[in-house]
Amino acid sequence: MSYLHIFLQHLFVFPLFNTNLRGLEVSGLENIRELEGPVIFVANHNSHADTAAILRVLPNPLKQRLVIAAAEDYFYKNKLVAGCVSSVLNTFPFDRHDVRKSLADSRHLLEAGNSLLIYPEGSRDQRKKSFKRGFAILAAECNLPVVPIFISGTAEMLPKGRFLPTPSKVTVSFGKPVYISKGATKTSVATIEHAIFEMRNTA
Repeated sequence: MSYLHIFLQHLFVFPLFNTNLRGLEVSGLENIRELEGPVIFVANHNSHADTAAILRVLPNPLKQRLVIAAAEDYFYKNKLVAGCVSSVLNTFPFDRHDVRKSLADSRHLLEAGNSLLIYPEGSRDQRKKSFKRGFAILAAECNLPVVPIFISGTAEMLPKGRFLPTPSKVTVSFGKPVYISKGATKTSVATIEHAIFEMRNTA
């Protein structure tokens, strides 16, 4: 498997991200230290800087085979943009209007040995939105752990509608892995959503 995206992240993404950091706090790495993948990472979504923040702190063994669900109607409308995000961030198009197909694509990637990062709120801003259940269905069907992630400070760094970043302090917190049974996807979504926003209260 090619790890070109890792090289490109170190070349372009992390220097830009680091330039706009005014402090980076990471907690919960002990919760993922023993994981080898595949894993489904689930995070709140405030900004396009969220992905850079997660990649910046994720241990290399998990980062190497991480694929990121990117909104097809936003990132894949333009071929140049699509090529850039796919090459640098290792994204794949997630069709928010055909979730069944997107979940099937996600499952194929997981079954091939990749981990997945998904933002189940569906869009980025600081308002709390209910999580969509797709990730829980994937986790139950593939018998994979879900790791909740809480991110803060990225909305101040790169708020929705702004192109140029502003220096900001960023916090990334990893929760304990959760396994989801096929009969408990709905309650598990609420549990993981609660875990993420509990981390917000302690960040």
